[in-house]
Amino acid sequence: MSHPYVKFENTPLWNVISKGIDDLVENNDIEETTKREYIVVFLDNKVLYWRKFLFTRL
Repeated sequence: MSHPYVKFENTPLWNVISKGIDDLVENNDIEETTKREYIVVFLDNKVLYWRKFLFTRL
């Protein structure tokens, strides 16, 4: 099924975050109750915000 974030799939950041979520789920560290794409986009946005914030302060 399509979602509004298809154009962001398979970007390096998307892939790293999705793999990290895979690892956490596989290790039973988290239980995924929200669709993966929404979790990845949420975390992508957090990473991008903090990267921008930190690099504009240097």
